[in-house]
Order: sequence, then C-alpha cells, then structure tokens
Amino acid sequence: WKADLRLLRALSDRYREALEGGYAPCDTCRFRFPVGRYAPRREAQIAGLKALRHALFAPGRHPHGPFTHLLLCTGESCREDGALALLRALEEGLKDLGPLVQLTPTPCLSRCGKGPVLLAYPEGVVYGGMGPEDVLPLRRVHLEGGEIYKPKLLEVI
Repeated sequence: WKADLRLLRALSDRYREALEGGYAPCDTCRFRFPVGRYAPRREAQIAGLKALRHALFAPGRHPHGPFTHLLLCTGESCREDGALALLRALEEGLKDLGPLVQLTPTPCLSRCGKGPVLLAYPEGVVYGGMGPEDVLPLRRVHLEGGEIYKPKLLEVI
C-alpha cells in the first residue's frame, strides 16, 4: 500500500489542529452539505442525523456564527398537509440569507398529523402546522430576531 505524501501531510495537519483546538472553516464543515429537493430518502436521513449529532455533541468544535439548519418533513402526512408548497416558499423566502440558513427536506419526522413539521437546529425548536404564510414571520421572529415563533411552536427539544 502506498499513500500520497500530500494526503498524509493534510491528515497530520488536521490531527495537530484538532489537538491544539483549531477550527475548521465553516464552508468546509462536513455537517453542512446541500441535499436536493428530491434527494433519496437515505441521503436526507443521513443529512438530518448528521445535523442533529452535530447540534447535540459538537456545538463548540468550530464557530458557526448565526447559522440555522432547517429540517422540513416531507413524509406522506406532511406532504398531504402542504409540505411541498412550504418547501418552495422557504426556498424562495430565505434564499437571500445564503450561508446563514440551510434547508434540508427530510423523510417522516414521526409527528404525523401536526404538519408540515419544521425543525430548527442547533436551537432544537420544532414547529408544526406550518404553511407558506408562515415563512416571513418565521424569518423575522426566529431567523432574524432569535426568538421562538410561538404561533406554530410544537416543542423545544
């Protein structure tokens, strides 16, 4: 087995940085990757689990600034309640926030009948009964104001 010295050097550098408390630049953070609107179920599940794991177990590893990851349930019940229309409205209404907000459609989040369901991490806020009309108030109150959008709050986890 023969390794490329550049790869070994990069691994050594990352290991040293981790030991010294260095930070990875957020644009290369492995917990931030886009998942397309029609991503396979497994890919969406992995994205949601990585975001959750990161929020729970590694919040201080590197600075994110005012970054929020929104997970939108697109399971059958939420789709019947309008999740795809909400997805389009969120994409349009939040696109100018760029790197401050990432939106990931997910499979069922096990809150059927309360949808569409939207989770916000790292805050751990779960919203239910969301519709396209809630995008602007959610943006103003939660994403820009740092408060909970109480009219649609299901729980804080």
